[in-house]
Amino acid sequence: MNYMLEQKVLGRLLNDFESINQVELKANWFKDETHRQLAYTLFNTEKEFADLSEIELNVKDFYPKSAVTEEWLQALKFEHMYVTDFKASTKALEEEHVKNKAHEASMQYVEYPSNRNLEKLEDSLRAMSELGIEEDEGELRHPTDQLLYELDHETEQGLFSYRNLDMLLGAGLEGGMLTVIAGRPGTGKTTYAMNIAIEALQKQPDAQIDFFSLEMNKVEMLKKFVSRLTRINSYKFKNAKLSLNDEQKLQVINSADWINKTGLRIHDSKFKISEIERMIRQRKYENKDGKYLAIVDYVGLVDGEAGRDQRYLEVGKVTQTLKRLTNELDIPVLLISQLNREVENRQDKKPVLSDLRESGDLEQDANVAILLSENQEEETDNKDRVIIDANIAKNRNGAIGIINYMFDKPTQAFVETDVIGHEN
Repeated sequence: MNYMLEQKVLGRLLNDFESINQVELKANWFKDETHRQLAYTLFNTEKEFADLSEIELNVKDFYPKSAVTEEWLQALKFEHMYVTDFKASTKALEEEHVKNKAHEASMQYVEYPSNRNLEKLEDSLRAMSELGIEEDEGELRHPTDQLLYELDHETEQGLFSYRNLDMLLGAGLEGGMLTVIAGRPGTGKTTYAMNIAIEALQKQPDAQIDFFSLEMNKVEMLKKFVSRLTRINSYKFKNAKLSLNDEQKLQVINSADWINKTGLRIHDSKFKISEIERMIRQRKYENKDGKYLAIVDYVGLVDGEAGRDQRYLEVGKVTQTLKRLTNELDIPVLLISQLNREVENRQDKKPVLSDLRESGDLEQDANVAILLSENQEEETDNKDRVIIDANIAKNRNGAIGIINYMFDKPTQAFVETDVIGHEN
Protein backbone atom coordinates (compact mmCIF):
# COMPACT_ATOMS: atom_id res chain seq x y z
CA MET A 1 0.00 0.00 0.00
CA ASN A 2 1.29 3.44 -0.94
CA TYR A 3 -0.15 5.34 2.02
CA MET A 4 1.52 8.61 1.06
CA LEU A 5 0.21 8.53 -2.50
CA GLU A 6 -3.33 8.02 -1.23
CA GLN A 7 -2.96 11.01 1.09
CA LYS A 8 -1.65 13.25 -1.68
CA VAL A 9 -4.58 12.43 -3.98
CA LEU A 10 -7.15 12.99 -1.24
CA GLY A 11 -5.43 16.22 -0.21
CA ARG A 12 -5.78 17.49 -3.77
CA LEU A 13 -9.50 16.61 -3.79
CA LEU A 14 -10.12 18.41 -0.50
CA ASN A 15 -8.52 21.56 -1.92
CA ASP A 16 -9.98 21.32 -5.42
CA PHE A 17 -12.72 18.74 -5.81
CA GLU A 18 -13.42 19.87 -9.37
CA SER A 19 -10.11 18.26 -10.38
CA ILE A 20 -11.89 14.90 -10.11
CA ASN A 21 -13.37 15.71 -13.53
CA GLN A 22 -9.87 15.61 -15.05
CA VAL A 23 -9.17 11.97 -14.17
CA GLU A 24 -10.63 8.55 -13.57
CA LEU A 25 -10.68 7.71 -9.86
CA LYS A 26 -12.47 5.04 -7.83
CA ALA A 27 -12.91 4.66 -4.08
CA ASN A 28 -11.77 1.02 -4.08
CA TRP A 29 -8.34 2.09 -5.34
CA PHE A 30 -7.65 3.35 -1.81
CA LYS A 31 -6.37 0.44 0.25
CA ASP A 32 -6.33 2.25 3.60
CA GLU A 33 -9.79 1.91 5.15
CA THR A 34 -10.05 5.50 6.38
CA HIS A 35 -8.89 6.85 3.03
CA ARG A 36 -11.39 4.63 1.25
CA GLN A 37 -14.24 5.82 3.47
CA LEU A 38 -13.43 9.47 2.72
CA ALA A 39 -13.13 8.81 -1.01
CA TYR A 40 -16.45 6.94 -1.09
CA THR A 41 -18.16 9.83 0.70
CA LEU A 42 -16.69 12.45 -1.62
CA PHE A 43 -17.70 10.46 -4.70
CA ASN A 44 -21.23 9.62 -3.52
CA THR A 45 -22.55 12.83 -1.96
CA GLU A 46 -24.41 15.00 -4.45
CA LYS A 47 -23.69 18.41 -2.92
CA GLU A 48 -20.86 20.77 -2.19
CA PHE A 49 -19.47 20.64 1.32
CA ALA A 50 -19.48 23.90 3.24
CA ASP A 51 -16.52 22.99 5.42
CA LEU A 52 -14.49 20.08 6.79
CA SER A 53 -16.84 19.46 9.72
CA GLU A 54 -19.62 18.78 7.24
CA ILE A 55 -17.43 16.27 5.41
CA GLU A 56 -16.74 14.53 8.74
CA LEU A 57 -20.49 14.29 9.47
CA ASN A 58 -21.21 12.88 6.00
CA VAL A 59 -18.46 10.27 6.29
CA LYS A 60 -19.95 9.14 9.60
CA ASP A 61 -23.39 8.93 8.02
CA PHE A 62 -21.93 6.20 5.81
CA TYR A 63 -19.45 4.82 8.36
CA PRO A 64 -20.47 5.58 11.98
CA LYS A 65 -17.21 4.22 13.42
CA SER A 66 -14.94 5.99 10.93
CA ALA A 67 -11.68 7.51 12.22
CA VAL A 68 -12.19 10.59 10.01
CA THR A 69 -12.14 13.82 12.03
CA GLU A 70 -12.10 17.50 11.13
CA GLU A 71 -8.55 17.78 12.52
CA TRP A 72 -7.40 14.83 10.40
CA LEU A 73 -9.00 16.36 7.30
CA GLN A 74 -7.26 19.68 7.95
CA ALA A 75 -3.92 17.88 8.10
CA LEU A 76 -4.76 15.95 4.95
CA LYS A 77 -5.40 19.16 3.01
CA PHE A 78 -1.72 20.01 3.38
CA GLU A 79 -0.69 16.96 1.33
CA HIS A 80 -1.87 18.53 -1.93
CA MET A 81 1.29 20.65 -2.11
CA TYR A 82 3.28 17.50 -2.93
CA VAL A 83 1.18 16.72 -6.03
CA THR A 84 3.00 18.00 -9.10
CA ASP A 85 0.93 16.04 -11.63
CA PHE A 86 -2.54 15.01 -10.44
CA LYS A 87 -3.20 12.84 -13.47
CA ALA A 88 0.06 10.94 -12.97
CA SER A 89 -0.73 10.52 -9.27
CA THR A 90 -4.15 8.99 -9.91
CA LYS A 91 -2.64 6.77 -12.61
CA ALA A 92 -0.03 5.56 -10.11
CA LEU A 93 -2.80 4.91 -7.59
CA GLU A 94 -4.67 2.77 -10.12
CA GLU A 95 -1.50 0.84 -10.95
CA GLU A 96 -0.87 0.25 -7.25
CA HIS A 97 -4.42 -1.07 -6.89
CA VAL A 98 -4.09 -3.40 -9.87
CA LYS A 99 -0.71 -4.74 -8.68
CA ASN A 100 -2.15 -5.39 -5.21
CA LYS A 101 -5.08 -7.28 -6.73
CA ALA A 102 -2.70 -9.35 -8.84
CA HIS A 103 -0.59 -10.18 -5.79
CA GLU A 104 -3.67 -11.20 -3.81
CA ALA A 105 -4.96 -13.33 -6.70
CA SER A 106 -1.55 -14.99 -7.03
CA MET A 107 -1.39 -15.84 -3.32
CA GLN A 108 -4.95 -17.13 -3.35
CA TYR A 109 -4.25 -19.38 -6.33
CA VAL A 110 -1.10 -20.77 -4.71
CA GLU A 111 -3.09 -21.65 -1.59
CA TYR A 112 -6.22 -22.87 -3.41
CA PRO A 113 -5.39 -23.76 -7.07
CA SER A 114 -9.00 -23.94 -8.30
CA ASN A 115 -10.23 -22.99 -11.76
CA ARG A 116 -12.07 -20.01 -10.29
CA ASN A 117 -8.93 -18.69 -8.63
CA LEU A 118 -6.96 -19.28 -11.83
CA GLU A 119 -9.47 -17.14 -13.73
CA LYS A 120 -9.11 -14.36 -11.14
CA LEU A 121 -5.33 -14.52 -11.47
CA GLU A 122 -5.52 -14.38 -15.29
CA ASP A 123 -7.93 -11.43 -15.11
CA SER A 124 -5.62 -9.50 -12.78
CA LEU A 125 -2.56 -10.19 -14.96
CA ARG A 126 -4.54 -9.07 -17.99
CA ALA A 127 -5.44 -5.84 -16.18
CA MET A 128 -1.76 -5.25 -15.45
CA SER A 129 -0.91 -5.79 -19.10
CA GLU A 130 -3.60 -3.36 -20.26
CA LEU A 131 -2.16 -0.67 -18.01
CA GLY A 132 1.33 -1.35 -19.30
CA ILE A 133 2.61 -2.50 -15.91
CA GLU A 134 5.73 -4.62 -16.24
CA GLU A 135 6.76 -7.01 -13.51
CA ASP A 136 10.23 -6.62 -11.98
CA GLU A 137 12.19 -9.55 -13.37
CA GLY A 138 15.24 -8.93 -11.22
CA GLU A 139 17.29 -7.31 -14.02
CA LEU A 140 20.53 -5.82 -12.64
CA ARG A 141 21.65 -3.35 -15.30
CA HIS A 142 20.70 -0.21 -13.36
CA PRO A 143 22.16 -1.38 -10.02
CA THR A 144 25.36 -2.35 -11.87
CA ASP A 145 25.58 1.10 -13.48
CA GLN A 146 25.23 2.66 -10.03
CA LEU A 147 27.96 0.44 -8.58
CA LEU A 148 30.36 1.26 -11.42
CA TYR A 149 29.60 4.96 -11.04
CA GLU A 150 30.51 4.80 -7.35
CA LEU A 151 33.94 3.36 -8.23
CA ASP A 152 34.99 6.72 -9.71
CA HIS A 153 32.73 9.16 -7.87
CA GLU A 154 32.34 9.97 -4.20
CA THR A 155 28.90 9.11 -2.87
CA GLU A 156 26.97 11.60 -0.77
CA GLN A 157 27.76 11.35 2.93
CA GLY A 158 25.27 11.46 5.75
CA LEU A 159 24.90 13.92 8.60
CA PHE A 160 27.99 13.88 10.80
CA SER A 161 27.95 14.22 14.61
CA TYR A 162 30.35 12.37 16.94
CA ARG A 163 33.57 11.08 15.35
CA ASN A 164 33.43 7.52 16.71
CA LEU A 165 29.70 7.26 16.09
CA ASP A 166 30.20 8.38 12.48
CA MET A 167 32.99 5.82 12.12
CA LEU A 168 30.85 2.90 13.30
CA LEU A 169 27.83 3.98 11.28
CA GLY A 170 30.05 4.22 8.21
CA ALA A 171 29.08 7.65 6.88
CA GLY A 172 27.19 9.36 9.68
CA LEU A 173 23.40 9.50 9.83
CA GLU A 174 22.37 8.67 6.27
CA GLY A 175 19.13 8.91 4.36
CA GLY A 176 16.96 5.82 4.69
CA MET A 177 18.26 5.21 8.22
CA LEU A 178 15.92 4.75 11.19
CA THR A 179 18.03 4.78 14.35
CA VAL A 180 16.54 3.72 17.68
CA ILE A 181 18.19 5.10 20.83
CA ALA A 182 17.04 3.11 23.85
CA GLY A 183 17.84 2.93 27.54
CA ARG A 184 16.41 2.72 31.03
CA PRO A 185 15.38 5.95 32.87
CA GLY A 186 18.40 8.01 33.90
CA THR A 187 20.73 6.94 31.11
CA GLY A 188 20.33 10.24 29.26
CA LYS A 189 18.45 9.13 26.14
CA THR A 190 16.98 12.56 25.41
CA THR A 191 20.22 14.31 26.32
CA TYR A 192 22.24 12.03 24.05
CA ALA A 193 19.91 12.77 21.13
CA MET A 194 20.18 16.48 21.92
CA ASN A 195 23.98 16.24 21.91
CA ILE A 196 23.90 14.50 18.52
CA ALA A 197 21.76 17.39 17.22
CA ILE A 198 24.23 19.99 18.52
CA GLU A 199 27.23 18.13 17.10
CA ALA A 200 25.45 17.88 13.75
CA LEU A 201 24.57 21.60 13.69
CA GLN A 202 28.13 22.57 14.58
CA LYS A 203 29.56 20.40 11.80
CA GLN A 204 26.86 21.23 9.22
CA PRO A 205 25.54 24.75 10.00
CA ASP A 206 22.94 24.58 7.21
CA ALA A 207 21.34 21.36 8.49
CA GLN A 208 17.64 21.37 9.34
CA ILE A 209 16.65 19.44 12.49
CA ASP A 210 13.19 18.81 13.92
CA PHE A 211 13.15 17.70 17.56
CA PHE A 212 9.72 16.32 18.53
CA SER A 213 9.69 16.56 22.33
CA LEU A 214 6.73 14.73 23.83
CA GLU A 215 8.01 14.74 27.42
CA MET A 216 9.30 18.29 27.85
CA ASN A 217 8.04 21.60 26.57
CA LYS A 218 10.01 24.00 24.38
CA VAL A 219 11.31 26.09 27.26
CA GLU A 220 12.64 23.05 29.12
CA MET A 221 14.29 21.72 25.99
CA LEU A 222 15.80 25.10 25.13
CA LYS A 223 17.34 25.28 28.61
CA LYS A 224 18.93 21.86 28.05
CA PHE A 225 20.38 22.99 24.71
CA VAL A 226 21.72 26.23 26.22
CA SER A 227 23.19 24.41 29.22
CA ARG A 228 25.01 22.03 26.89
CA LEU A 229 26.36 24.86 24.73
CA THR A 230 27.46 27.10 27.59
CA ARG A 231 28.43 24.28 30.00
CA ILE A 232 26.50 26.16 32.69
CA ASN A 233 24.95 23.91 35.35
CA SER A 234 21.40 23.24 34.18
CA TYR A 235 20.11 23.41 37.76
CA LYS A 236 20.83 27.15 37.75
CA PHE A 237 18.18 27.72 35.10
CA LYS A 238 15.49 27.05 37.68
CA ASN A 239 16.10 30.57 38.95
CA ALA A 240 18.31 32.13 36.29
CA LYS A 241 17.94 35.73 37.49
CA LEU A 242 19.49 34.98 40.87
CA SER A 243 21.73 32.02 39.99
CA LEU A 244 23.55 33.34 36.94
CA ASN A 245 26.16 36.09 36.98
CA ASP A 246 26.41 38.74 34.25
CA GLU A 247 28.99 36.80 32.26
CA GLN A 248 26.87 33.65 32.31
CA LYS A 249 23.79 35.59 31.28
CA LEU A 250 25.70 36.94 28.28
CA GLN A 251 26.71 33.37 27.38
CA VAL A 252 23.05 32.32 27.55
CA ILE A 253 22.00 35.21 25.30
CA ASN A 254 24.68 34.35 22.72
CA SER A 255 23.84 30.63 22.77
CA ALA A 256 20.11 31.26 22.43
CA ASP A 257 20.84 33.59 19.53
CA TRP A 258 22.99 30.94 17.84
CA ILE A 259 20.25 28.32 18.26
CA ASN A 260 17.64 30.63 16.73
CA LYS A 261 19.84 31.15 13.69
CA THR A 262 20.23 27.42 13.07
CA GLY A 263 17.74 25.11 11.39
CA LEU A 264 16.71 23.58 14.73
CA ARG A 265 13.00 23.47 15.51
CA ILE A 266 11.47 22.03 18.69
CA HIS A 267 7.88 20.73 18.58
CA ASP A 268 6.12 20.05 21.89
CA SER A 269 2.48 19.76 20.78
CA LYS A 270 2.54 17.05 18.12
CA PHE A 271 1.59 13.72 19.68
CA LYS A 272 -0.05 11.97 16.73
CA ILE A 273 2.12 10.16 14.22
CA SER A 274 0.15 11.81 11.41
CA GLU A 275 1.05 15.27 12.78
CA ILE A 276 4.71 14.34 13.12
CA GLU A 277 4.74 12.88 9.63
CA ARG A 278 3.14 15.98 8.15
CA MET A 279 5.69 18.28 9.78
CA ILE A 280 8.62 16.15 8.61
CA ARG A 281 7.28 16.21 5.07
CA GLN A 282 6.76 19.98 5.16
CA ARG A 283 10.23 20.73 6.51
CA LYS A 284 11.94 18.38 4.08
CA TYR A 285 9.91 19.87 1.23
CA GLU A 286 11.12 23.34 2.25
CA ASN A 287 14.71 22.08 2.36
CA LYS A 288 14.76 19.77 -0.66
CA ASP A 289 18.50 19.63 -1.23
CA GLY A 290 19.87 20.19 2.27
CA LYS A 291 20.80 17.92 5.17
CA TYR A 292 17.86 17.03 7.40
CA LEU A 293 17.31 15.08 10.62
CA ALA A 294 14.16 14.30 12.61
CA ILE A 295 14.32 13.25 16.28
CA VAL A 296 11.23 11.78 18.00
CA ASP A 297 11.29 11.64 21.81
CA TYR A 298 9.86 9.16 22.51
CA VAL A 299 7.95 6.28 20.88
CA GLY A 300 6.00 5.44 24.03
CA LEU A 301 4.20 8.79 23.93
CA VAL A 302 3.42 8.92 20.22
CA ASP A 303 -0.21 8.30 19.34
CA GLY A 304 -0.10 5.79 16.50
CA GLU A 305 -3.86 6.21 16.01
CA ALA A 306 -4.34 2.45 16.01
CA GLY A 307 -6.23 2.04 19.29
CA ARG A 308 -4.64 2.29 22.72
CA ASP A 309 -6.02 -1.10 23.76
CA GLN A 310 -3.45 -2.70 21.45
CA ARG A 311 -0.26 -0.82 22.22
CA TYR A 312 1.97 -3.09 20.15
CA LEU A 313 -0.05 -2.10 17.08
CA GLU A 314 0.44 1.57 18.00
CA VAL A 315 4.21 1.16 18.21
CA GLY A 316 4.24 -0.82 14.96
CA LYS A 317 2.35 1.97 13.18
CA VAL A 318 4.80 4.57 14.49
CA THR A 319 7.95 2.67 13.51
CA GLN A 320 6.60 1.66 10.12
CA THR A 321 5.55 5.23 9.32
CA LEU A 322 8.92 6.66 10.31
CA LYS A 323 10.80 3.92 8.47
CA ARG A 324 8.77 4.58 5.33
CA LEU A 325 9.57 8.29 5.61
CA THR A 326 13.31 7.62 5.85
CA ASN A 327 13.17 5.72 2.57
CA GLU A 328 10.71 7.92 0.70
CA LEU A 329 12.30 11.25 1.67
CA ASP A 330 15.86 9.87 1.91
CA ILE A 331 16.34 11.23 5.43
CA PRO A 332 17.64 9.90 8.77
CA VAL A 333 15.32 9.69 11.78
CA LEU A 334 16.29 9.16 15.43
CA LEU A 335 13.59 7.47 17.52
CA ILE A 336 13.98 7.31 21.31
CA SER A 337 12.59 4.37 23.26
CA GLN A 338 12.54 2.87 26.72
CA LEU A 339 14.07 -0.51 27.52
CA ASN A 340 12.01 -2.97 29.52
CA ARG A 341 12.72 -3.89 33.16
CA GLU A 342 14.44 -7.16 32.29
CA VAL A 343 17.71 -5.22 32.19
CA GLU A 344 17.45 -4.56 35.93
CA ASN A 345 17.21 -8.28 36.68
CA ARG A 346 20.46 -8.98 34.87
CA GLN A 347 23.61 -9.02 36.97
CA ASP A 348 25.72 -6.96 34.56
CA LYS A 349 22.81 -4.61 33.70
CA LYS A 350 23.83 -4.76 30.03
CA PRO A 351 20.88 -4.32 27.63
CA VAL A 352 20.31 -6.50 24.59
CA LEU A 353 18.09 -6.02 21.56
CA SER A 354 15.29 -8.13 23.03
CA ASP A 355 14.99 -5.54 25.83
CA LEU A 356 13.44 -3.01 23.46
CA ARG A 357 10.11 -2.22 25.04
CA GLU A 358 6.56 -2.79 23.76
CA SER A 359 7.06 -4.11 20.24
CA GLY A 360 9.28 -6.29 18.09
CA ASP A 361 8.73 -3.71 15.34
CA LEU A 362 11.31 -1.46 17.00
CA GLU A 363 14.06 -4.00 16.43
CA GLN A 364 12.74 -5.11 13.06
CA ASP A 365 12.23 -1.68 11.47
CA ALA A 366 15.38 -0.02 12.82
CA ASN A 367 18.49 0.13 10.66
CA VAL A 368 20.52 0.97 13.75
CA ALA A 369 19.84 0.28 17.43
CA ILE A 370 21.89 2.11 20.09
CA LEU A 371 21.42 0.77 23.62
CA LEU A 372 22.54 3.11 26.40
CA SER A 373 23.59 1.88 29.84
CA GLU A 374 25.71 3.11 32.72
CA ASN A 375 29.11 1.45 32.87
CA GLN A 376 29.25 -0.27 36.27
CA GLU A 377 32.99 -0.95 36.13
CA GLU A 378 34.37 2.53 35.50
CA GLU A 379 34.04 5.20 38.17
CA THR A 380 34.61 8.95 37.94
CA ASP A 381 35.82 11.43 40.53
CA ASN A 382 32.51 13.30 40.41
CA LYS A 383 29.13 11.87 41.43
CA ASP A 384 27.44 13.99 38.76
CA ARG A 385 29.53 12.37 36.03
CA VAL A 386 29.01 8.81 34.84
CA ILE A 387 30.40 6.67 32.04
CA ILE A 388 27.70 5.70 29.55
CA ASP A 389 28.16 2.80 27.16
CA ALA A 390 26.46 3.34 23.81
CA ASN A 391 26.15 -0.17 22.43
CA ILE A 392 25.62 -0.16 18.66
CA ALA A 393 23.86 -3.52 18.91
CA LYS A 394 22.41 -3.46 15.39
CA ASN A 395 23.79 -1.80 12.29
CA ARG A 396 22.65 -3.02 8.90
CA ASN A 397 25.24 -1.09 6.89
CA GLY A 398 28.17 -0.72 9.23
CA ALA A 399 30.00 -2.06 12.26
CA ILE A 400 28.65 -2.90 15.68
CA GLY A 401 30.49 -1.98 18.85
CA ILE A 402 30.44 0.04 22.06
CA ILE A 403 31.35 3.71 22.41
CA ASN A 404 32.24 5.23 25.79
CA TYR A 405 30.87 8.65 26.72
CA MET A 406 31.47 10.79 29.77
CA PHE A 407 28.00 12.05 30.70
CA ASP A 408 28.16 15.23 32.77
CA LYS A 409 24.59 15.52 34.04
CA PRO A 410 24.66 19.16 35.29
CA THR A 411 25.83 20.54 31.93
CA GLN A 412 23.93 18.01 29.78
CA ALA A 413 27.15 17.09 27.96
CA PHE A 414 27.99 13.74 26.37
CA VAL A 415 31.73 13.69 25.65
CA GLU A 416 32.94 10.85 23.43
CA THR A 417 35.98 9.17 24.96
CA ASP A 418 36.70 5.85 23.26
CA VAL A 419 35.51 2.90 21.21
CA ILE A 420 35.94 -0.13 23.44
CA GLY A 421 35.36 -2.77 20.83
CA HIS A 422 33.69 -3.25 17.50
CA GLU A 423 33.02 -5.89 14.87
CA ASN A 424 32.79 -5.50 11.14
